[in-house]
Amino acid sequence: MENAMSIRMRSFMLVLGLLGLSSPLWAEPPTTWEARYGIHETPTDPQSPLTFTIKLSLERASLSGNSIGWRVASVQIRQLDASGNAVDLWVETNPVVQTTDGLWWIDHADAENLYASEFVLPPHIAGTADAQDPNHAALSYDIQGVPCEPPPAPEPPPYQITAAMNWRFMRVGEQNPISEGEDKPIEAEPPNGV
Repeated sequence: MENAMSIRMRSFMLVLGLLGLSSPLWAEPPTTWEARYGIHETPTDPQSPLTFTIKLSLERASLSGNSIGWRVASVQIRQLDASGNAVDLWVETNPVVQTTDGLWWIDHADAENLYASEFVLPPHIAGTADAQDPNHAALSYDIQGVPCEPPPAPEPPPYQITAAMNWRFMRVGEQNPISEGEDKPIEAEPPNGV
C-alpha cells in the first residue's frame, strides 16, 4: 500500500505531465549534437560562396555539472561549387581527437540548453576521410578551432556566429592541398543546415 507522500508525488508528476511541464530535477542534457562550420571563398566576406562545410557529429560521453565531454562520432567534409552544390563528400567515423582523453570538453552555460556558439573551438582532429563517391580519392584533413580575433571597431564580425579555424584538406595521392587556412574566420552554424 502506498503512503500519502508517494501518492502526492505521483499526482504532482501526473499534473506536470498533463500541463506539458518538466521539472529541472528530471531534465537530461542532450546526448547528441551536430556542430557545423562553413568555409567561405573569401573568409571575411559572408557574401562569398561557401566552398567547404564541416560537420562534426557528437555524442555525449561524459557529464560533470555543466561540462560535457563530447565524443566525435564522425567528421563529414563537403566541397561545394560556386552554386552551393556538393562536388565531393568525405566521411570519417570515430576520428582521433587529439586531446588527453579523446573527448571534446565544453563548459556549457547550461548543459540542458546548448547553444551553437558554445561549439566554436573544436579540438585538433586529423585523419583520412573516405570519399563517398568510389571514383574519388580519400581526403587527408587537419582541423582545429582557434580563438577568433574580432575585426577592428566599428566592423562587426562577418557572421552571426563567427569562429576561427586552422584547416588543411588534401586529396590522398596529390601534392597540393585543395584548401587550407590559418587563423581564418569561418561561419559556425551556416544557414540552410549545410
